[in-house]
Amino acid sequence: MTWRFSRSHVESGTFCRYQEYLTYYWGGTGVVPTLLNMDMELGTLVHDGLARVLKSRTLDALDDCVAGALGAYRTKVPQIGFGAYSPQDQMDLGEALIRGWCYARLPYYRENYDIHVEEIERERDIPLGDDIELMVRTDVRVTRKSDGDVFAGPEFKTTGYLNQDYLDQWQYAAQVAAELTDEESGVLLEFLYKGKRQEGRILSPLIKGKLPTVSVREHLAGLKPEVILGQFSGKEVYRSPAQVRRWLNVQKTRQEIVMSVLRTRNDGVFSAPSQDEIDEVFPPRLDSQCKSDKYHKECMFLRHCWGATSIESGLEYGIWKRRVPHHPVEAENFIV
Repeated sequence: MTWRFSRSHVESGTFCRYQEYLTYYWGGTGVVPTLLNMDMELGTLVHDGLARVLKSRTLDALDDCVAGALGAYRTKVPQIGFGAYSPQDQMDLGEALIRGWCYARLPYYRENYDIHVEEIERERDIPLGDDIELMVRTDVRVTRKSDGDVFAGPEFKTTGYLNQDYLDQWQYAAQVAAELTDEESGVLLEFLYKGKRQEGRILSPLIKGKLPTVSVREHLAGLKPEVILGQFSGKEVYRSPAQVRRWLNVQKTRQEIVMSVLRTRNDGVFSAPSQDEIDEVFPPRLDSQCKSDKYHKECMFLRHCWGATSIESGLEYGIWKRRVPHHPVEAENFIV
């Protein structure tokens, strides 16, 4: 049976091995918070809208693309919103980011690249040998007109940070290595600044001062061009073939260890690891980064690791729920 993992597995495990185990492997499926994450849902809204725009091949369909993405968002996000933040605020910001990127950055791509719309959200499995595969889903791929080089991207990142240190760290991100195969020369990253949040308000320059009676389209039309342009930035990231191979070899070795603990190679039946195996292969982080003030984030399993809430009771009371894999083939990792 083939063992599959994704970049998300790697990033979760890099932060905390125990978080990786709970999110992706506990009970053969992993568990995630029941409550929706506001930042993740905004990112999904923007990705959806921009994917629709790229597929349409024309800005004449921009209004329909925005309407489709907002419609999908409404069906998923409850009307009560996210605490003090209303769904409408999120939709206004998402629409502003979609329309703003099309104004600020899409002309650059159309002038310099051929966009392969048939490869938007394309699923790929990269074999690492010994029945281990890395699952990759690329936002889109493009070919540079000047030299024919192929790139993964644009890969869209909604972010509350747009300083140089933040942009530079992506040179070393796991996503870059995971996206690159023998076909791509590099990865094109697109950063969309969503602003900060404070006391129920979204402090984005794109929707600052927007009146409820004014549409996002009308509001953006009244902004100075430099305000819109300033909320978006792009970055080209490259890795040498040797760097990519080394990264893949490290991941292969790690996955062989994980697989050996969680299932037998012959029948693929999930087997819950012992406490000793968890502490050896999936040790909890247990430090101040479990609740970080720098990025205003706390681990979704904080009350489990630092409190008395077991995963079983959290599932019973609706704190967590069973995870549904983003990559359908991942469900084949275990016979549960």
